[in-house]
Amino acid sequence: MHIRFWTLLAVVLLGACAGRAPGPAAGHQALQAPMAGRVGIMSLMQNKLVHVHAGTGGFGDFKTTYPVRYDFNGFVREQLRKELVAKTPYQPIPVQPTGLLMKHANKWQKTNRDGGFAPKIQREIDGIMKQNRLAMLIIASTPEIDDGVPGTGQSLVGSGLYTRTFLGNTSTAVFSTLRFHRLVGEPARLVHPVSHPTDRHIGDLPDVELPDQLKGMSPRYLAPVYTPLHHIIRNKIKGLISLPRKLGH
Repeated sequence: MHIRFWTLLAVVLLGACAGRAPGPAAGHQALQAPMAGRVGIMSLMQNKLVHVHAGTGGFGDFKTTYPVRYDFNGFVREQLRKELVAKTPYQPIPVQPTGLLMKHANKWQKTNRDGGFAPKIQREIDGIMKQNRLAMLIIASTPEIDDGVPGTGQSLVGSGLYTRTFLGNTSTAVFSTLRFHRLVGEPARLVHPVSHPTDRHIGDLPDVELPDQLKGMSPRYLAPVYTPLHHIIRNKIKGLISLPRKLGH
């Protein structure tokens, strides 16, 4: 039986707060978004959905990746471009992701130490900003976070379907760990905060029909994920626009 798991949703929302990127190191002046100028938009989202399942007491956990034809990168870039044009004085510039950043798409953020990044990541970002004459670069990527549910041992990364079996019931949710990282300066540094306080990584997925055998199920069962996933992404973009200082203000 598949149920709406409101308790799971509340726990994961609270647990997601712990997964936010660390604040600026002590002694480093907090950077701010520029007032105006050319702003690069780069998305490192991969065109795939992930099914994360948490079994009872950690037994039966698995993750399955499903390649899809849907252009997640294109959707994120276009939605962000529209919001920037409509609500800020910025000039959004689409920037194609490089091979190095795609290779480290889910972990480049973790190299941020004392305001800078690992040398090869730093050089890549600085080169992109200089080449495109950017006042700011916004990189959309999906870092790994804990699922926020005690006892599962599972983590979430990317976007897709989350299921959990507990006491014979299966709960369902849609998730996306998408975050927008604002980078400014030379060398490029991260603007904090990274996430809006109301940012949500997971949402309810009611009335979804799944097979009895969840592992290795047909990709067609992921169809109900798209609409609520779009909703989560749009809300994350709205949160970005309202971050302090408000972009363009």
